[in-house]
Amino acid sequence: MLDVKSELIKMIEILPENKILNVKKFIERELYQSKPYIKASDLLNSELIGLWKDRDDIEDSSLYARHLREKSQKRAL
Repeated sequence: MLDVKSELIKMIEILPENKILNVKKFIERELYQSKPYIKASDLLNSELIGLWKDRDDIEDSSLYARHLREKSQKRAL
């Protein structure tokens, strides 16, 4: 791991200032990103898809899910 860090430092030392700022922004995003990104394929393979499909107390699970999303978006504002 130390070799990789040393290599990075050497590379950064020869970069122009504007490129160094780009590297800094990238590293900051990686370090301080509060919400991890999820890929659509991960979501499709999760247990969330079809969560309410077999519920007897929900007539239309798609409509129910849409209502919950709308409600949560309004709450976030």
